[in-house]
Amino acid sequence: MSLPSVEEVRKRIENIPDEPIKVCYKTTYLMCARIGEIISLKYPTDLTAHPTGSQLNVKVTTYTPDLKNPQEFQTLVLSRVMQGESADLQSLAKIREPTAVFTVITEKRQKLERLIALPLDIQYEPWTQQLVSYFQSHKGQDLFPFKRQEMYNEVRTIFAGLKYRIFPYKRVRKLNGQVVRNEKGKPVKDDIPEHSKPFRNHGLRHLRNVELRDYYGLTAEERSSYGGWTLRSMIGGIGSSIDRYGEAAWKPYFPKLLKKRL
Repeated sequence: MSLPSVEEVRKRIENIPDEPIKVCYKTTYLMCARIGEIISLKYPTDLTAHPTGSQLNVKVTTYTPDLKNPQEFQTLVLSRVMQGESADLQSLAKIREPTAVFTVITEKRQKLERLIALPLDIQYEPWTQQLVSYFQSHKGQDLFPFKRQEMYNEVRTIFAGLKYRIFPYKRVRKLNGQVVRNEKGKPVKDDIPEHSKPFRNHGLRHLRNVELRDYYGLTAEERSSYGGWTLRSMIGGIGSSIDRYGEAAWKPYFPKLLKKRL
C-alpha cells in the first residue's frame, strides 16, 4: 500500500484552523483509531455507526521500566543503543518517563478497551501534551461531539489531493448485507484489482499503522493491541484480539516509542 508521507499528513493536520477539529484528527491519528472511536455523536437514522468517543479519557503517569521483564528489558536496551544512549543497568533503573495513557473503546468490539501510552516529552511526540491539555480542559464533556458525516466533509478539504494505492485483494461478496455462499456453503470472494483511494479518515489509521511498524518497530502483536485489530487481520493467520489490561497492554512496546522524531 502506497501512502502519503507522515510528514505531509502531520503538516496538513497541524494547519487545520478549527482547534477541536485539529485535536480530533491528532487524536485519531495517534490512537491509530477509527473515526467512530473518537467522535461521540450520530444521526438517529445512521444504523451502522456506533461511536464510542464519549468514553475517551486519559491518565498521566510515569513510565518506570520493569527490568525483570525480559521482553521489556530487551526492547529498552535496543532502543537506547540505537539512539546512542546509555543502556547499562544503572542508567536504565533511573528512567522515569512522563507518560499519557489514553483509554479508547474499540468501535467494532465495544467491550474491548485499549490502553494506548504515549510519551509526553515533545522530542518523542510533539502532540501528546496538546491532547492531554485538551482532554483535561474538557473534562466531563464530550470531547469531540461530531457526527461521522460532518467529519467526512472536513476530511475532504484537509487531505484534498492525497491518495493511496490499494493492492489487489479478495473481498467476500455480500448481497443486502448477507454473505453470498456457493453450493458448498463457502463464501464467494471477488478479485478486487489494484486501485487508488482518496486519503480520508481510514487512511490515517493505515498510515499510523505503517509508522508504528516501520519507524518505531512495533510487532504485529503489539500493533494489534494498539489499534484494536485481531491477529488474524494483522498477519493473515489464526488468532484473536489481544486482550491485555493495565500496564501489560502498553509497557512491552512503550520503550520503542522513546525515539526522537527527525
